[in-house]
Amino acid sequence: MKDLKEKNIELLIIQKGNEFTAFPENDIRIKAYKKIFTILKEAFQFSGLPLEGMHLKYNDNYFSIFEKGSVFYSVLSSREISLEEILNILKEEKKAPAEKKPEKVKDKPVTQVEKPKAPPEEDIKVSPEIFEKIKEITEDYLGAFAITIYENQLKDAKIKPEEATFKKTKRFILNLQKAASMIIGPSQSKEMGSKLLKLLP
Repeated sequence: MKDLKEKNIELLIIQKGNEFTAFPENDIRIKAYKKIFTILKEAFQFSGLPLEGMHLKYNDNYFSIFEKGSVFYSVLSSREISLEEILNILKEEKKAPAEKKPEKVKDKPVTQVEKPKAPPEEDIKVSPEIFEKIKEITEDYLGAFAITIYENQLKDAKIKPEEATFKKTKRFILNLQKAASMIIGPSQSKEMGSKLLKLLP
Protein backbone atom coordinates (compact mmCIF):
# COMPACT_ATOMS: atom_id res chain seq x y z
CA MET A 1 0.00 0.00 0.00
CA LYS A 2 1.83 3.07 -1.32
CA ASP A 3 -0.14 5.87 0.41
CA LEU A 4 0.67 4.89 4.01
CA LYS A 5 4.11 6.55 4.33
CA GLU A 6 2.82 9.68 2.57
CA LYS A 7 0.08 9.94 5.23
CA ASN A 8 2.62 9.41 8.07
CA ILE A 9 1.17 5.97 8.82
CA GLU A 10 3.73 3.43 10.01
CA LEU A 11 1.50 0.38 10.36
CA LEU A 12 -2.10 -0.60 9.64
CA ILE A 13 -3.68 -3.80 11.03
CA ILE A 14 -7.19 -4.93 10.04
CA GLN A 15 -9.09 -7.74 11.76
CA LYS A 16 -12.23 -9.32 10.31
CA GLY A 17 -13.41 -12.35 12.28
CA ASN A 18 -10.23 -14.27 13.06
CA GLU A 19 -8.31 -13.07 10.00
CA PHE A 20 -5.65 -10.37 10.31
CA THR A 21 -4.27 -8.27 7.44
CA ALA A 22 -1.31 -5.95 8.01
CA PHE A 23 0.39 -3.25 5.91
CA PRO A 24 3.34 -3.21 5.29
CA GLU A 25 3.16 -7.02 5.25
CA ASN A 26 6.73 -7.69 6.44
CA ASP A 27 7.01 -5.08 9.20
CA ILE A 28 8.85 -6.58 12.19
CA ARG A 29 6.52 -4.75 14.63
CA ILE A 30 3.34 -6.52 13.48
CA LYS A 31 3.50 -9.32 16.08
CA ALA A 32 3.96 -6.91 19.02
CA TYR A 33 1.18 -4.55 17.93
CA LYS A 34 -1.22 -7.43 17.24
CA LYS A 35 -0.79 -8.43 20.91
CA ILE A 36 -1.49 -4.87 22.12
CA PHE A 37 -4.45 -4.58 19.75
CA THR A 38 -5.97 -7.94 20.84
CA ILE A 39 -5.69 -7.16 24.56
CA LEU A 40 -7.27 -3.69 24.21
CA LYS A 41 -10.04 -4.97 21.92
CA GLU A 42 -10.88 -7.87 24.26
CA ALA A 43 -10.97 -5.47 27.23
CA PHE A 44 -13.48 -3.20 25.46
CA GLN A 45 -15.66 -6.12 24.37
CA PHE A 46 -15.66 -7.47 27.94
CA SER A 47 -16.73 -4.06 29.28
CA GLY A 48 -19.68 -3.90 26.87
CA LEU A 49 -18.66 -0.41 25.70
CA PRO A 50 -18.62 0.27 21.93
CA LEU A 51 -15.12 0.75 20.54
CA GLU A 52 -15.88 3.68 18.22
CA GLY A 53 -12.35 5.06 18.50
CA MET A 54 -9.42 5.18 20.87
CA HIS A 55 -6.06 6.97 20.58
CA LEU A 56 -3.02 6.07 22.70
CA LYS A 57 -0.13 8.56 22.58
CA TYR A 58 3.39 7.51 23.54
CA ASN A 59 6.94 8.30 22.38
CA ASP A 60 5.57 10.88 19.90
CA ASN A 61 3.48 8.15 18.23
CA TYR A 62 -0.24 7.40 18.19
CA PHE A 63 -1.71 3.90 18.29
CA SER A 64 -5.39 4.17 17.33
CA ILE A 65 -8.11 1.52 17.35
CA PHE A 66 -11.50 1.71 15.62
CA GLU A 67 -14.50 -0.57 15.18
CA LYS A 68 -16.72 -0.35 12.10
CA GLY A 69 -19.41 -3.02 11.78
CA SER A 70 -17.66 -6.33 12.42
CA VAL A 71 -14.23 -5.04 11.34
CA PHE A 72 -11.51 -3.66 13.64
CA TYR A 73 -8.77 -1.28 12.50
CA SER A 74 -5.58 -0.39 14.38
CA VAL A 75 -3.11 2.23 13.18
CA LEU A 76 0.39 3.27 14.27
CA SER A 77 1.14 6.81 13.11
CA SER A 78 3.03 9.97 13.97
CA ARG A 79 -0.24 11.92 14.26
CA GLU A 80 -3.81 11.40 15.41
CA ILE A 81 -5.80 9.88 12.56
CA SER A 82 -9.52 9.32 11.93
CA LEU A 83 -11.33 6.19 10.81
CA GLU A 84 -12.72 8.07 7.79
CA GLU A 85 -9.18 8.75 6.60
CA ILE A 86 -8.26 5.06 6.89
CA LEU A 87 -11.40 3.99 4.99
CA ASN A 88 -10.66 6.52 2.23
CA ILE A 89 -7.10 5.16 1.83
CA LEU A 90 -8.50 1.62 1.55
CA LYS A 91 -11.10 2.78 -1.03
CA GLU A 92 -8.41 4.42 -3.15
CA GLU A 93 -6.33 1.24 -2.97
CA LYS A 94 -9.26 -0.83 -4.27
CA LYS A 95 -9.85 1.59 -7.15
CA ALA A 96 -6.20 1.39 -8.29
CA PRO A 97 -5.92 -0.75 -11.46
CA ALA A 98 -4.39 -4.13 -10.78
CA GLU A 99 -1.52 -5.36 -12.90
CA LYS A 100 -2.66 -7.88 -15.47
CA LYS A 101 -0.88 -11.19 -15.37
CA PRO A 102 -0.26 -12.96 -18.67
CA GLU A 103 -2.80 -15.69 -19.23
CA LYS A 104 -1.48 -19.21 -19.18
CA VAL A 105 -2.42 -21.46 -22.07
CA LYS A 106 -3.99 -24.52 -20.58
CA ASP A 107 -3.26 -27.91 -22.07
CA LYS A 108 -6.29 -29.95 -22.92
CA PRO A 109 -6.87 -32.35 -20.05
CA VAL A 110 -6.73 -36.06 -20.69
CA THR A 111 -10.20 -37.53 -20.36
CA GLN A 112 -10.48 -39.22 -16.99
CA VAL A 113 -13.25 -40.93 -15.13
CA GLU A 114 -14.32 -38.56 -12.36
CA LYS A 115 -13.88 -39.93 -8.87
CA PRO A 116 -17.08 -39.98 -6.84
CA LYS A 117 -17.15 -37.28 -4.18
CA ALA A 118 -16.73 -38.48 -0.62
CA PRO A 119 -19.89 -38.16 1.44
CA PRO A 120 -19.89 -35.25 3.93
CA GLU A 121 -18.65 -36.13 7.40
CA GLU A 122 -21.49 -36.73 9.84
CA ASP A 123 -21.86 -33.90 12.32
CA ILE A 124 -22.04 -35.60 15.70
CA LYS A 125 -23.24 -33.56 18.68
CA VAL A 126 -20.78 -33.09 21.52
CA SER A 127 -21.51 -33.03 25.25
CA PRO A 128 -21.96 -29.54 26.81
CA GLU A 129 -19.56 -30.71 29.56
CA ILE A 130 -16.72 -30.46 27.02
CA PHE A 131 -17.15 -26.68 27.04
CA GLU A 132 -16.62 -26.54 30.81
CA LYS A 133 -13.37 -28.49 30.36
CA ILE A 134 -12.37 -26.16 27.48
CA LYS A 135 -12.90 -23.19 29.80
CA GLU A 136 -10.79 -24.76 32.56
CA ILE A 137 -7.84 -25.48 30.24
CA THR A 138 -8.11 -21.98 28.73
CA GLU A 139 -7.92 -20.48 32.25
CA ASP A 140 -4.77 -22.51 32.98
CA TYR A 141 -3.02 -20.90 30.01
CA LEU A 142 -4.55 -17.41 29.78
CA GLY A 143 -5.30 -16.55 33.41
CA ALA A 144 -7.25 -13.29 33.74
CA PHE A 145 -7.83 -13.01 29.96
CA ALA A 146 -9.35 -16.50 29.66
CA ILE A 147 -13.04 -15.76 30.30
CA THR A 148 -13.08 -12.70 28.02
CA ILE A 149 -11.42 -14.48 25.10
CA TYR A 150 -13.49 -17.66 25.64
CA GLU A 151 -16.80 -15.76 25.64
CA ASN A 152 -15.86 -13.55 22.67
CA GLN A 153 -14.86 -16.56 20.57
CA LEU A 154 -18.07 -18.37 21.59
CA LYS A 155 -20.06 -15.33 20.47
CA ASP A 156 -18.12 -14.97 17.18
CA ALA A 157 -18.65 -18.66 16.40
CA LYS A 158 -22.41 -18.34 17.15
CA ILE A 159 -22.23 -21.61 19.04
CA LYS A 160 -24.36 -22.87 21.94
CA PRO A 161 -22.71 -25.59 24.08
CA GLU A 162 -25.97 -27.53 24.38
CA GLU A 163 -26.39 -27.64 20.57
CA ALA A 164 -22.74 -27.83 19.48
CA THR A 165 -21.58 -30.27 16.83
CA PHE A 166 -18.14 -31.85 16.41
CA LYS A 167 -17.31 -29.65 13.40
CA LYS A 168 -18.37 -26.37 15.08
CA THR A 169 -16.57 -27.24 18.31
CA LYS A 170 -13.35 -28.07 16.47
CA ARG A 171 -13.52 -24.73 14.60
CA PHE A 172 -14.20 -22.93 17.91
CA ILE A 173 -11.11 -24.54 19.50
CA LEU A 174 -8.88 -23.56 16.55
CA ASN A 175 -10.14 -19.95 16.71
CA LEU A 176 -9.55 -19.94 20.47
CA GLN A 177 -5.98 -21.10 19.83
CA LYS A 178 -5.45 -18.29 17.28
CA ALA A 179 -6.71 -15.63 19.70
CA ALA A 180 -4.56 -17.05 22.52
CA SER A 181 -1.40 -16.93 20.38
CA MET A 182 -1.58 -13.11 20.42
CA ILE A 183 -1.13 -13.18 24.20
CA ILE A 184 0.90 -16.29 25.09
CA GLY A 185 2.70 -16.89 21.80
CA PRO A 186 2.39 -19.66 19.17
CA SER A 187 4.13 -22.46 21.13
CA GLN A 188 2.00 -22.19 24.27
CA SER A 189 -1.22 -21.65 22.30
CA LYS A 190 -0.47 -24.70 20.13
CA GLU A 191 0.06 -26.77 23.28
CA MET A 192 -3.25 -25.46 24.64
CA GLY A 193 -5.01 -26.22 21.32
CA SER A 194 -3.71 -29.82 21.32
CA LYS A 195 -5.10 -30.40 24.82
CA LEU A 196 -8.46 -28.94 23.80
CA LEU A 197 -8.70 -31.06 20.63
CA LYS A 198 -8.10 -34.21 22.71
CA LEU A 199 -11.38 -33.48 24.51
CA LEU A 200 -13.35 -34.14 21.31
CA PRO A 201 -14.86 -37.61 20.84
